[in-house]
Amino acid sequence: MLMESLVNRLQERHPWLDRQDFEDIANRDEKGGFELNGNRTRARYGQSIHVSAVFPLVDMEALCRGASRVLAERILRDGLKPMKRKKVHLTRSIVDALPLY
Repeated sequence: MLMESLVNRLQERHPWLDRQDFEDIANRDEKGGFELNGNRTRARYGQSIHVSAVFPLVDMEALCRGASRVLAERILRDGLKPMKRKKVHLTRSIVDALPLY
């Protein structure tokens, strides 16, 4: 997406925000969610595009999901809830799940 278009859209909700503010946010994002390339930017993950995919079923005893201690207790008590997300990140490895919370 052109940086100018993105900043214009962001300013609809945050009139004070300018290009430098966005670049600072993107460059400080520890998860690296944005790629800045000259006058263009793109999200590296989290796009809201509906994609139909079919994955083979895997016979597993458990899948892992990263969560804080408080959230983990709630998940164990109530189960995973859809909330506002379309997907839940699950992994086979506890090590891979840790950065997801």
